[in-house]
Amino acid sequence: MGVYGRVGKFPWWTGCWALACAALGVAGAEPAPTPGPAPEMLDIAASGHEMPALPALPPDGFAVLPFSNHSGVLGLGWMSAGMPAVLADKLDAHPGVRRALPADVLPAKLAPPASSDDELGLALEVAHAQGARWVFAGSVRRPSWTFELTMRLYDVSGQQVQRVGEEIAVGEFADYSRVMDRALAPLLARAGLAPGAEVATRMARVAAKDFYALTLFGRALAALHGLGDRPDPAAAALGLRRTVFIEPQFAEAHRLLAVAYERLGKRSAARAQLSWALEVKPDCTPALGGLVRMSRAAREGDDTLALVERAIRTRPDDVDLRRLHGELLWEANLIDAASRELGRLIAARPEDAGARRLMVLVHASKGSTEDLVRELEKLLQLEPGDVLARLDLAAAYRRVGRDDEAIATYEAVLAKQPNHVQALKFLGDLYKQKQRMDKAIAMYERALKSRPNDPRPYFLLGEAYSQIGDIKRAEKVYLRAQRFPKYVADAYDMLGAIYYQRGELSNALWYLGKAVARRPSKASARYNYGLVLSASGQRERALEQLAVAADLAPDDGDVRYATGVVLLRMGRLEAAEVAFKDALVLKPTHADALTNLKLIAQLRRRATEGEAVLR
Repeated sequence: MGVYGRVGKFPWWTGCWALACAALGVAGAEPAPTPGPAPEMLDIAASGHEMPALPALPPDGFAVLPFSNHSGVLGLGWMSAGMPAVLADKLDAHPGVRRALPADVLPAKLAPPASSDDELGLALEVAHAQGARWVFAGSVRRPSWTFELTMRLYDVSGQQVQRVGEEIAVGEFADYSRVMDRALAPLLARAGLAPGAEVATRMARVAAKDFYALTLFGRALAALHGLGDRPDPAAAALGLRRTVFIEPQFAEAHRLLAVAYERLGKRSAARAQLSWALEVKPDCTPALGGLVRMSRAAREGDDTLALVERAIRTRPDDVDLRRLHGELLWEANLIDAASRELGRLIAARPEDAGARRLMVLVHASKGSTEDLVRELEKLLQLEPGDVLARLDLAAAYRRVGRDDEAIATYEAVLAKQPNHVQALKFLGDLYKQKQRMDKAIAMYERALKSRPNDPRPYFLLGEAYSQIGDIKRAEKVYLRAQRFPKYVADAYDMLGAIYYQRGELSNALWYLGKAVARRPSKASARYNYGLVLSASGQRERALEQLAVAADLAPDDGDVRYATGVVLLRMGRLEAAEVAFKDALVLKPTHADALTNLKLIAQLRRRATEGEAVLR
């Protein structure tokens, strides 16, 4: 966006940078479950947007690997996906760990490990990819027609992987949930994560009472994920629809059906399934997280905020939700609430760069420049390579008058990225403001050289040359700028101003006429064209152009002044007097308008006293 200039006052060309239910469609004659009701929304006004305290230490993330099928029975292959999903559903109830899983539970494109060494390597890879410390793995067997479940837990730190333990539990297939509980409890105890009685009760909740429904669930999840093969969300959706028809209280099946629907592009059906999952299991944090994400993508404002606040109350340790909460409050212009909640997050997690970035926006909204500077300085201590933050810090330094620090900050950006156009432009602007025109021109020349297809440096450089009186170089730059069709009217306007300044009225008339034809709404072109027409003796046409300029720029006193000058030259003293007075209303410091008013008063006095008046 440009702010126009005029003859003798070339333009200030600037750029701007810096600162989430439809009915379900079911194939064939298979009946469709009725979509569950929308999750209960919290009363935003009653909540006051104040969230529970963040735990002092964040829980470590957990991930699960596909379980290996060692039964020799292909028909039990569904357990490779089904059992890890049941395990993850249980662990969701444990406040000492947090889910670090993809939407479909298992890591992408991952087949069950073929050996213990393979499992160890996968545990390290998955932990790093998903930000998890704990990785669960396992296998199933069918000795004497019973269900044997083996589970292992790995503790990953850096490049070190330690097996915490291995547990084997045996029971009936239909009793799969208690079999898993018996294997899981000692593993958690060895990791120092033994749950209390209340948490253990929640973890013991049976996901699906019907074992055939669980079988369908495992097969569908295997299709959704692929287990090393190509994913098939359509087959997954069919299997999961059958699962929830048989077992409508199976919350995780509803949630994964939502994942399948979303991958098939059925967003409204996906949201219906997430709502159902929350109706069945109100503390189902993955389902709530899915609704938050979809509501956020749909930009639903207060509804998203209510969902986020419900999710935080369900899982107070979720830093991502806390961060989103602050962002939503800021977007809703609830600046004080955003400042409070983000401040609490930063106090508990001072290393959270994302929260500090949001706090930068809050400080900017409040106009707290000193706080903005401090927050940006802390952010850059955490992420010194953040160029945008460094540019924002330099701009904040300028705002508080710390120009030397602003210059140093821009130069630090250029030291790492010598051709960074924004830094070159901003630094050139700062040098120009400090009247160090040689350095300003050097920055603009570098910007033009590094980005010859960017029109902004051309106009910045042309203005700088004009400011030091080097009209010839300014002309060359603006002639080159004619190559940009979108900005050719701006180039014509500036060339017309240059030729007028040099007394080349025919060239000035040609370029300014073209500028007005190209962009009739450009006030500066109308203004300059009016001046050149007046200088060429075409004063009526000049007044027409200046009248249009006055309509386009109603707050511009210089346009009124120029109109007065033309009228004065035409001998229309009363109209000229009105124009000069209008100029002073808009620009009280306009000395030339005041001088001309005094001149008119003298002429009027002399005419009254009988003196000859020169016309």
